[in-house]
Amino acid sequence: MLRAALLTLLLSPAAALACKIAPERKPSLFSPPNGSANVPLNVELKVVPGSGSVTDATLIANGSESHLVLAANQRGRTAVFRPDVRLEPMTQYVFRVVVESVPVELSFTTGTGVDETPPVLSGEPSARAEGGPTPPAPLLPCNPSSAKNRNNDQTTFTWPTVSDDLTPDGEVWLEGFVGETVETLGAEPAAVGVAPTLVVGDLETMNRAFVRARAVDWAGNVSELSELQSAKNDCGCSSGAPGALAGLALLLFGRRRARR
Repeated sequence: MLRAALLTLLLSPAAALACKIAPERKPSLFSPPNGSANVPLNVELKVVPGSGSVTDATLIANGSESHLVLAANQRGRTAVFRPDVRLEPMTQYVFRVVVESVPVELSFTTGTGVDETPPVLSGEPSARAEGGPTPPAPLLPCNPSSAKNRNNDQTTFTWPTVSDDLTPDGEVWLEGFVGETVETLGAEPAAVGVAPTLVVGDLETMNRAFVRARAVDWAGNVSELSELQSAKNDCGCSSGAPGALAGLALLLFGRRRARR
């Protein structure tokens, strides 16, 4: 009977899942957002598609149908567009972009000056794992018996201080660098969020995970990197099935010894 139960568990979908969790579909992010005012003349237009990619982008001076040339760049998951000339002050612009094959139109109004001052990201962030609140660092190890806390695959960091001189606090972006070791954090950001929070996910392939973040304003100025944080302790990949398998194997082995 125990052998049959062990075989059933080995072949069950839960065992095959290991620690892979289906990624959540996220909405696209835009900077500056639709309706923004007092946007610096050296604005950097940023788009993070929820999935897919950005296939076309145009900036138009509203009313004149004057199309500005945009220099495109890719920064991690973020598609970055910069006008080839400085924008006119106190002028409304329309940013037309195709994201995931869907056309989107956003407008913003410029202010009177440029922005060359980087934002400020400081303080010890609080951290919340998928299963509930945890200390800032290191996070609690995963709990295979709890589906909600499985592998801490998603962690939300919240910084106490994120500010900029021209970009509103709620519009400053955070870019996160994630790696299994300090040496593999990488040169390109792997996570993007709107201040003061940064959600770090897709950690199921890592035994451990570390994260650093920086703040980015409307003009593309970046803050200094934050202190290194632990996003996931060494808890390996487990959906709960491996623990159950070990328990059944021990029980089966014990009963065999008892019969002898």
